[in-house]
Amino acid sequence: MVNLQKWWVPLLLILLQAGIAIHAARHLSPTWDEIAYPAAGLAQLKTGELTLNTVNPFLSKLIYAAPLLFLNPPLPLDSTAWKKKDEYRLGFLFTFRNSYAAQTLIFLSRLPPIFLSCLLMVLLYQWMRSLWSETAGAITLLLYLGTPVFLSRASLAQLEMPMYFLMLSALWCHHQWFETGRLSYLMWSGFITGLALLCKLAALPLIPTFILLNLLFHPKNPPYRFRIGAIGILIIVPFLTIALGTLPWKGGALAFIQMIRNLFTFDTILPFYWAGETRINTHSFISWAALLLKAPLAVLTFGIAGGLFWLKSKQNRGAFLHFFFLSLISLCGPFFFRNAVSTIQLSPFYLGIVALAGGWVIPFQKKKRWIILPGIVFLAGSTDIFFVHPNYGAYFNALAGGSNKGFHWLADSDQDWGQSLPALAELLKAQGSPFLILAYSGSGDPAAYGIQYQDLLSPALVTRERRDAPLSLDTKKIYLAVGTKVLQSEPLYFDWLLNNEEPMAVAGQTFFVYDISNKPKAFNWMEGIYRETGRPAQALWCSRRARQPFSSLLK
Repeated sequence: MVNLQKWWVPLLLILLQAGIAIHAARHLSPTWDEIAYPAAGLAQLKTGELTLNTVNPFLSKLIYAAPLLFLNPPLPLDSTAWKKKDEYRLGFLFTFRNSYAAQTLIFLSRLPPIFLSCLLMVLLYQWMRSLWSETAGAITLLLYLGTPVFLSRASLAQLEMPMYFLMLSALWCHHQWFETGRLSYLMWSGFITGLALLCKLAALPLIPTFILLNLLFHPKNPPYRFRIGAIGILIIVPFLTIALGTLPWKGGALAFIQMIRNLFTFDTILPFYWAGETRINTHSFISWAALLLKAPLAVLTFGIAGGLFWLKSKQNRGAFLHFFFLSLISLCGPFFFRNAVSTIQLSPFYLGIVALAGGWVIPFQKKKRWIILPGIVFLAGSTDIFFVHPNYGAYFNALAGGSNKGFHWLADSDQDWGQSLPALAELLKAQGSPFLILAYSGSGDPAAYGIQYQDLLSPALVTRERRDAPLSLDTKKIYLAVGTKVLQSEPLYFDWLLNNEEPMAVAGQTFFVYDISNKPKAFNWMEGIYRETGRPAQALWCSRRARQPFSSLLK
């Protein structure tokens, strides 16, 4: 029988997280990679082929496709995108050229991460409760709610949230192996680790964590051949889980090879944007600097302090070592990367940090009521996180100058991944729906969010098939919206704008919005872009608009 009196605080925190995630899931456009995953998962379930988006493991994609089966939306399997195995084009066609509304398909695919995030919180709470108390469990959940990467991945159909849940589950099973000595827990730990790796290879820190724990910190101090045997199980079982999960699918063998190859090449695929410059080769240690700029400082401080209290107490040492080494080994990734990677690759670090915060109960065990003081301090230090709602993926802390300054430092999944079209639509609606000129990088279709626009320079999936309507010189109110990813990737075109115009607003931390209704120089600048990109009709319109007296537009 569940004691609801003891569960009301964690239940409230879990429901709050679910509400935040649901609202965010309904108010974010799909990210670049997200456009591919649900469609790839659905295609795999319907065709039995594992031939789409094989650069990443597939389990998260199947999970996100599962709710779509209830609608049974048509897949464009007769398209050129399917024949060429172009997962991004196929994902765009499936999402935005379907008989079902794009928002419905996107939201359904985002339900599983919301649910799994709630399960992860339940597991965190129960584990901390069993080690310390209900108060420790509540502290851990509070820090979870203050971690932007968890809030972000709870509301997007990205690969990480199933991985986080499975990683924590594998860690719990391994801790039970240490506590009870039951072989079944060891086997479950290896199997669940394999499932986590089938979601995303960023779960790899689990294996060295388990190796280190068994080799040096086994509580029963067994012979080394026993420890080596346990380590063998923790390596072989995940490998078999991945192989047996992948090979039965048509094309599974090639996908398995691609998965293994990606383990050694993923950090060399893309250039890295850092501090105002796109670089081909960026030292891997920059990953730590990037993580520091995006880290929630209150969570980091309270997690480290809680870990120190825990270490000093010498209680529950086995659990402490599990969380500590998961965080430490997750942070050690740059030692093995050849180039800097996005901070999401290091994000399992936060699983250990929020759990270590449970140690905050130790100094307050005798005066429990005083625990509210650090809670108030933590909430005060975390307020900046909720100002970015619903776009937690674009969060930056005060060291970076805040979230609206994040584009100066990082790009793509760390800042602008195309997720802010709804925020732009809301801003335009509040401004009376002015005529819009748009520069957008992303996988979404602005029209699906009610955004009618003339394209300026948009490296987006929709651009290939889109044609601008004839332009009118009589339009009185004209806005320009430029995504920060475009500013980063096309500096030769947009340096003039950054140096000469101030945005009237920033939508969703990723769109700079300008009122250019009476800015002839802005039209002259855009004319140059249109001419260089081979669009004479738009260039002529800009030229005429720049010469047109503003007074004539007021009549």
